[in-house]
Amino acid sequence: MSSADQNSSAGGQSGSVDVTDLDIPQLQDVRRQLEQELQHLTQSFGQLKAAQTKFKTCVEAIDGIKAKGAFRPIQASTRTQH
Repeated sequence: MSSADQNSSAGGQSGSVDVTDLDIPQLQDVRRQLEQELQHLTQSFGQLKAAQTKFKTCVEAIDGIKAKGAFRPIQASTRTQH
């Protein structure tokens, strides 16, 4: 890629490039970059889904505890003093 193309990607700005203007090595670089981005997004999505599942499990557990009335405020008389 040209330095102008790299600068626009590095700055987070999206610029358009006509792929017909790129030579084979540049196209291969673009392909590698897209594959890396896809892999990263796929991994991130998997991690997000796992975190979502854990969160839902925690919410269900808390709801179950609340339904049993197990949450009670701690009163000063029940605390031990040192």
